[in-house]
This record gives sequence, structure tokens and C-alpha cells, in this order.
Amino acid sequence: MKMLARLSLLLCVVAVLGAQTSATAALSNAHYRCGITPRIGGGVPWTGNLTLSISADGIVNGSYRSASIRPDPFHGKTMVVTGGSTGNSIHFAFGMSGRPSVQAHFHGRDIVGTMFSSTRMYDFVAQRVK
Repeated sequence: MKMLARLSLLLCVVAVLGAQTSATAALSNAHYRCGITPRIGGGVPWTGNLTLSISADGIVNGSYRSASIRPDPFHGKTMVVTGGSTGNSIHFAFGMSGRPSVQAHFHGRDIVGTMFSSTRMYDFVAQRVK
């Protein structure tokens, strides 16, 4: 009986770890439409396109290109994105160090979290398109 309980527990752990790994692995070369909204004051979100690749070691690389009609801090720019990922968590920064950074989690195919820029916080949502 103890052996059966241990086997069941082991299978559950493997299933959870496999789900986290597959969520991350599924994001290699993934494309997203992003919305970045100021946490205080709200308003119309800045929009952009995000492309991410995640290595087997959890290293995040990609690019972000502004698609906003109205000017935003990234307007007309393509920014390099670098960071890391573990399980369902992901973090990355735009451009060189000291630039805006995102702390987020995977929610199904999407990424939801907070972007930090200087002293401001923004809601960050990236919906996967491919």
C-alpha cells in the first residue's frame, strides 16, 4: 500500500514539473501582442509586439516593437529583451540595464504581470498570437 501511495505521489510530481516545463518550452519563438497600462490612472494601454525565445536553461531573449498609435516611451523603437524563466515565472528587461523590466507569470498561453519603470508601475499583458 505504501508503495502505491509513493508511486502516486511521484506521478503527481512528474506531472506538475512536466506541465511547468512544457509551458516554458512552448514559448520558444513565440509571438505576442502586448498591452502596457499605467497602474495608477489607467487609460489607453500602449501596445506592441513581443517575440520571445527561451533556452533549456531558462534564458530569455527576444525583441519588443512598439505598435502604439499614440506616442509611448518605446514609440518607433525595437528593443532587445533579455531575462530568465523558471517554472511559471518569467522576468525580462527592455534594452540595456536600468531600462523597464517585467515580472510576470504564464497564464496558459499568455503572460501577465507588472512592468516597472523608474518609479512607476504598469499592468503588463501579453497575449500569444502564434
